[in-house]
Amino acid sequence: MTASPSSLLSTDALTMRFGGVTAVENVDFSIGPGELRCLIGPNGAGKSTFFKLLCGMLTPTSGSVRFDGRFISGLQRHEIANAGIGIKTQVPNLFQNLTVRQNLTIAARRNREGAPCADVVGDILDTFRLGPLADMLAARLAHGQRQRVEIAMVVATSPRLILLDEPVAGLGDEETEHMASLILELKKRAALIVVDHDIRFIRMIGSQATVFHRGAVLMEGDIEAVLSDETVRDVYLGRMSGHA
Repeated sequence: MTASPSSLLSTDALTMRFGGVTAVENVDFSIGPGELRCLIGPNGAGKSTFFKLLCGMLTPTSGSVRFDGRFISGLQRHEIANAGIGIKTQVPNLFQNLTVRQNLTIAARRNREGAPCADVVGDILDTFRLGPLADMLAARLAHGQRQRVEIAMVVATSPRLILLDEPVAGLGDEETEHMASLILELKKRAALIVVDHDIRFIRMIGSQATVFHRGAVLMEGDIEAVLSDETVRDVYLGRMSGHA
């Protein structure tokens, strides 16, 4: 999708090379305020590298990333977060010896204007159904509970865009369904980009999808239209070779 003046985040010919391997090649991408976009594609398609370029874990070989009219390519991850982008990767990011409430309080003190911290934490505890866990040490949380708390910490910073990397990895069916309903609720607060392999989960959250293949955008559109496309199905079934 071509960037427009109303785009919240956009990329222009974004490219990432590792030696002789091109992991992301000339990607033009755009997402608007309040939009939910899923990044999908087979293993090695380039979507995870693209995600890392957006959140500052990698600096592009060429091309650029723009957020809210500002170029953010090459900024450090904390600088990107300070600009208004909340990031949840698969790397654990909790203070193990603090309670859930204390973890959320620390997050809520970052980049926040207006509402008192205690009010923000209370709202987040309710939204994420974390009240019963509020005084539990992070080190004692189960995997699904940790996922919820880490996303809650991202939301507590009041980002305008939230980046989620495989939020249902390792979750059971019930936890996956809860995560899907939670993400749909978060859409009311911020735009979201979600990377995930779980097509059942992707269908639950619906919305628009961008399919990556061989480091480039293969197709974009409504999730059901995308998943019913013959070329996309060929990619997932392995009839078209993936990117190394």
